Amino acid sequence: EIQAIAPAALRMLPISGTSAQAVYILLDSIGHCDCAAPDLQIKARGTRDWQTLGGDCADMTGRGCILTDLLPDTVYNARLRIACRSNDLTSEWTDAEQPLATLPLCAWETADSPGDLFQCADGTFCQDVCGNETDVCPQEGRCCDDGSEGGVLRCPAYMRMCSSGCTVLPNCSAHDGLRTCFDEEVPAKVPEILEMSTPMPDTIVFAWAKYPYVSGVNSPCVFLRWSIQLANFSGEPDWVEVCEPAQHE
Repeated sequence: EIQAIAPAALRMLPISGTSAQAVYILLDSIGHCDCAAPDLQIKARGTRDWQTLGGDCADMTGRGCILTDLLPDTVYNARLRIACRSNDLTSEWTDAEQPLATLPLCAWETADSPGDLFQCADGTFCQDVCGNETDVCPQEGRCCDDGSEGGVLRCPAYMRMCSSGCTVLPNCSAHDGLRTCFDEEVPAKVPEILEMSTPMPDTIVFAWAKYPYVSGVNSPCVFLRWSIQLANFSGEPDWVEVCEPAQHE
């Protein structure tokens, strides 16, 4: 019996912080493979287990699929083979030409606005009491509109963020599609704390480093200073700003 031939190529293209597109080339010969189907797997770098993707990614008639629910700012390895009913006839793996580096998230993607409030681009919050799906309700003379204030920055948790505002509908087809995160909206990447120690009872020593986004996207943030906050979780839970450090890594 003849084994299926491995896919000729696999390319992974980032779409957003949580989605990507897989594009592949399958050769004509599947040998004596029965119930042939693409078997696409991904694995976040630093993890052990491969994740098998079904749906459109397992459709033999297709030559690509969309991946969702990915981790932002993460490098994924990917591989593809032709799976058969008999494992002996399943093809060899074809690795992706390049690892997939998902994009960072914009600030408006990282958290929902609190409660049933809309957060406007000018920093104000507003409650939708107007009976519409896009917030245009005034607060202190300002509102989330599509004018000079820049529209809605974040939607409440029960709504979906679309290009032209928020909706309770299952998709954004009536609101110009899902909102796109542009590079100029990407915030600075959170520094990584390398070490925290207490050499004396009244002293805390920090060591941290600033790393770039794995996709190479650069935040437009202009560095002003490091901001450090501390909270005593055994007592008062509020975060307190501490003095600006004199040195940093």
